[in-house]
Amino acid sequence: MRDDPDKHSPSHMKHASFQVKSEITAQQILKKLLANRSFQKYIIDSTVKEILNNAGSTDTTACGQQLITQNLEFQSSTNCRRAIIHQNIDLLICHLKLIAELFIKSSNLAFCDIGANVNRDASALFSTRLQLELFLNSDRFQLPRFEQFVRRLYTLLRCFAARISTPFQIANCAFFASCLCDLLYRFEEFCSMHEKNFISKFEQLQKAINIFHDVVVRHLNEMIAARIKEKYETKKVMKRKINENSPLRRTLYRPKSAVTFREVEKTLRSPGYLLPHDLHEKRRLMQSRQATASLSPAKQRFSKHTAQRNIQEETVHRLAREITKEMVNGLAERVDDVVLISR
Repeated sequence: MRDDPDKHSPSHMKHASFQVKSEITAQQILKKLLANRSFQKYIIDSTVKEILNNAGSTDTTACGQQLITQNLEFQSSTNCRRAIIHQNIDLLICHLKLIAELFIKSSNLAFCDIGANVNRDASALFSTRLQLELFLNSDRFQLPRFEQFVRRLYTLLRCFAARISTPFQIANCAFFASCLCDLLYRFEEFCSMHEKNFISKFEQLQKAINIFHDVVVRHLNEMIAARIKEKYETKKVMKRKINENSPLRRTLYRPKSAVTFREVEKTLRSPGYLLPHDLHEKRRLMQSRQATASLSPAKQRFSKHTAQRNIQEETVHRLAREITKEMVNGLAERVDDVVLISR
């Protein structure tokens, strides 16, 4: 069998060499394309679409349509995610600004009370804080938890707006506002760290939270401090008036001279179990009269002994009174020295 002379011609050999080079180049290009994830995804999607189009059964066609729909939804998820985040953040910003304006324009602040009453704010805040902890402990930004927590925050903000729209308890509202502000700051910080594509929107939220803190939280805390100071000053004035009206306690708060102190002590302080000198003399005279009237002739011989004993008792009482006076005078001098030193 003879070989074809065209196969060994220079033009035929040149054409074969060109085909080999083209095939090698195509394989290299295909190798680089297959290493690209986008090209792999394109091939997979095209293959799945072709298989679904060529399938004859209805179930297979429905399943293929569902897969195509999910693929389209995955492609458009970025736009939906952006719209959801923007909508929820705008809702919080709007409500925070409205609360600040409502608090500024409120005309019922003069009727507020410093005390606290029982309500369910603490339980609602605790439940929301648990939701925040679940959201913050996740390793990534979860959109469903984000939406859930925003709804809880919106409910709390509406409740707080209803509280401050009428005369309220300052202590309760200050606690409520401080907890809300803390939740908002932690929420904004986590979102800013995990969603870099929405930095500008979260910066707007941070500005709204700062306004809420400066206008509402700080003002409520200042109101509490002012009311506490006012109550303290009122109690102090009332106590001072009571002390001024009480002669017993006047010397403790208004220093006087030693002479005045001794006069007050003499007029106000009782000598204890000892009677004053004049009363003691009257009592002794009455006892002596009764004894003279009731003594029989047999007992009159003991009158001299009884008189001596009465004189001894009187001497003892007089010495006790003098000792007591000296002690009182000594205490008065010490008090005067302390008052002079304190001045």
